Amino acid sequence: MGAGAVKEIDIARRLMHHAVTHGIIPKKLDDRLVTVKDPRILTYSEAELREVQAQVKDPNFRIFADRERITVFNHEKFVVGTDIQAIFDQLGVTEASHAFYLGKELAKARLAVALGKTYRQEGALSFGYLTPEEDPNREHFRPTQRKARPAD
Repeated sequence: MGAGAVKEIDIARRLMHHAVTHGIIPKKLDDRLVTVKDPRILTYSEAELREVQAQVKDPNFRIFADRERITVFNHEKFVVGTDIQAIFDQLGVTEASHAFYLGKELAKARLAVALGKTYRQEGALSFGYLTPEEDPNREHFRPTQRKARPAD
């Protein structure tokens, strides 16, 4: 039996013990056994996201995903879609490291939409007890888009 199976059994055992001890149904007590679809997906309406955009003063892109589409915006642009290549093409990113970062995050957002998961920018998708713990020493990439240089 692998470590994942032992962890799953331990969580299930604790969950059942709590339910029996308190005389309740073991439902909605602990999401760690949910590994496929998230029980609740954090979503925002377009109006709410546009309110957030109105407060953004920097060029960094914020990425949000709901059950159907991906929204990316910064202080200038607001892009909504389902095709991550089409979304990326509309962003006008020229810096390689920023493009790499956005590509990684857009792929993760697309996966979240496809699997019914909550997407959190710079965070791991949750697969319950199967989610690897994040390294607390890992630096998060803080992209900034450089201003275009004038042509000579």
